[in-house]
Amino acid sequence: MTFSMLALLLLMTGLGLLLERSFYNSQLNAMQDRLKLHSYSILSVAEYYQQQLYFPAFLQERRFNQAGSGLYAQVLDKHFQPVWASVSAVDIPVFKTAWADQGQWMYSTVSRGNKQYLLARFGVSWSGPESSQAESNQSTRSQSGRVFNIMILEDLQELHNTVSGYRKTLAVLLAALTGFILLMQYLILRWGLKPLHRVVADLENIQMGNQAELQGKYPTELHPLTSGLNRLIYSERSQRERYRNTMADLSHSLKTPLTVMSGILYQQSRDNTELTYQLEKMNSTIAYHLKRAGGGTSALTRQQVALLPMLQSICAAMDKVYADKNMAIHLDVDEQQTVNMDENDLMEVLANLLDNACKYGERTVEVAAQQTEGQLLLTVADDGDGIPEEKQAMVFQRGQRLDTAEPGQGLGLSLVREIADSYQAQLTIGRSVLGGACFCIVLNTE
Repeated sequence: MTFSMLALLLLMTGLGLLLERSFYNSQLNAMQDRLKLHSYSILSVAEYYQQQLYFPAFLQERRFNQAGSGLYAQVLDKHFQPVWASVSAVDIPVFKTAWADQGQWMYSTVSRGNKQYLLARFGVSWSGPESSQAESNQSTRSQSGRVFNIMILEDLQELHNTVSGYRKTLAVLLAALTGFILLMQYLILRWGLKPLHRVVADLENIQMGNQAELQGKYPTELHPLTSGLNRLIYSERSQRERYRNTMADLSHSLKTPLTVMSGILYQQSRDNTELTYQLEKMNSTIAYHLKRAGGGTSALTRQQVALLPMLQSICAAMDKVYADKNMAIHLDVDEQQTVNMDENDLMEVLANLLDNACKYGERTVEVAAQQTEGQLLLTVADDGDGIPEEKQAMVFQRGQRLDTAEPGQGLGLSLVREIADSYQAQLTIGRSVLGGACFCIVLNTE
């Protein structure tokens, strides 16, 4: 749009200069023709008798008879001496420019003070005492006649005023034309891009979970685009469903034998620490991959998930798991607060962060959600020992654990990092006001 505006302005500027120059040339040519006619009218009343030129006291053109009228006439001999001058040219000096031969027209611009004049010079001769007038475009009947130059001057101020008025009118018209073209271009672009804006709006609704596919009537030219996007959405959903089903089948196939093995170990009540550890590791690994496959992030299929009910459900589970610690979990979340994420992803993030806070906290865990313009800030803080700054990056690495005394495989926080990255969310660790660690997640809500 900016390029087209600049191109249009350059085009209109060039067009304006061209039209102005053409108008000036046409006016100048018309002025030259007018001076030529004045010369012919003077020749028609001139008489040549006994080597002398005679003119009437007053000419037909009234401006020749008025001093300072802006139109002047002179007749010069070959020595540039004035032979005759009109009443208006009494105080006009002789401009000794080039000499015009017989039958030759010459035009030039001369100045006097701050005024400019157009000078027309015509060479003419009279050949005999009986001649009463000269021919303007033919040779004389005798080459022995005297040659004179008729000089007609006209003030160029009127021409400049006319061109200046034309320039102003032209500028207004071209400005109006430029504005009209830009307006039409804007309207055409807006009308032409309107279907694309509808496509963008539908894609945003799909991302927010408000609709399942691109709907509505689109122009024929956009059918390949909309059809391709719908196929992409269906393919993505089908692939996710296949992954979910495959991992669910795998989990179901492995969970039952593992449960049986755990029951046998419990019944035997013998010291099988290593075997128990390996079973827990297998359970954790299966759970991790099941969550990743079944709750993987999809930018095309997000939904609005109520935050408070999910937190309450997770807190209830944490109360049971860490009943011996009697943890106090405080929720500072608005009842109407929603999060634009896949429900399984949000559950995975919150569950891992709360499990980590309850595991390493002493007595208190605080969860807060703060909605700002275009962003949602989620914080999970505990009153434990916190995480040293030099080791904060390590806790997000898969399989890395700072406290090996607590059970776990070091996968929870790495999974949180992966999910946050998939949503282009910011995940940071700091020191909470309770004294322990504070995990902060900043989600874009626009």
